[in-house]
Amino acid sequence: MRQFIKTLIVYLLSCTFGTIVFIVLFQIEFLSSSMKVFFYKGLVYLAIASLLSVASSFLFAKAIAVTSDFKDRIVVFSLFFGITLGWFILIPVTTERSISVYMLSYIYSQDKTIGKEEFERIFFDDYIVKHGSFTKRFAEQLETGNIEQVGNKYIMTEQGHSIVKMFKTASSLFNTEDWIVNPNKK
Repeated sequence: MRQFIKTLIVYLLSCTFGTIVFIVLFQIEFLSSSMKVFFYKGLVYLAIASLLSVASSFLFAKAIAVTSDFKDRIVVFSLFFGITLGWFILIPVTTERSISVYMLSYIYSQDKTIGKEEFERIFFDDYIVKHGSFTKRFAEQLETGNIEQVGNKYIMTEQGHSIVKMFKTASSLFNTEDWIVNPNKK
């Protein structure tokens, strides 16, 4: 039982260390000049933090005087990667991309009530135009290779077709609003 507790402590310390590394990579803006897409940058940071989490498990196991082997490294990697990927997508990625987060944050920052029509105007002027949310998302699709420029126009790449098919399948399986993945459907 004592060995089990020590092993759990190693897992906990390693995952905590990985989480700190993951957050620090965002704070120091590592790769920010070469990688603009927040989600993909996060995946690279997650890979780095996962590997460092596994490496730290060697040190923590030695410091606590617990025997550990390759399976423990796999457990640390799987725990850290899986849990961190889940909360990364749920909280930071949603925060970075969400219209709802902007709306709630805007209303939160006001000391007065706001009408729906006024808020629609502010939303368009501020979120879409001033902060360039459409321009940013469009540039992301170019950078990730989902669309490409041909002359003055843009076309969907094979990768883009695959991504849309995946979204359509997910929409069908989870019964999301159809207009998002079928915008031209009447």
